[in-house]
Amino acid sequence: MPVESKSAAERYKLTDQVDKYVFFDDIFNSKGETTQDPLAGIWFRIEKGPPIGPGVHGYDESGVVYEGTVTLKDETGTEKKLGPGDSFFIHRGSKVLFSSDDYGVCFKCAARPKGKL
Repeated sequence: MPVESKSAAERYKLTDQVDKYVFFDDIFNSKGETTQDPLAGIWFRIEKGPPIGPGVHGYDESGVVYEGTVTLKDETGTEKKLGPGDSFFIHRGSKVLFSSDDYGVCFKCAARPKGKL
């Protein structure tokens, strides 16, 4: 299979909207509907607003903040405010809320099929 690549401009073209202040696009995915260990590469943007999350994470997820700030708060009350260059890992089964005081842009990789936030 060929190597895939995307321009840095892709992070400004996010089309999927979770809420009025949360946007994402899967830009890379494992091929095939029945891939045993799927992996998705995702551009994610969050703007100022109340904390939001998927409930319980059904998959492992790792990310790097590229711009702005992103705050992660887990079910234990631990809160981390991350800035450009900071990375994070969310374990499957965790409950994590995302928020931002201004805006944040992240590149994330998740062990999940395409389009499942």
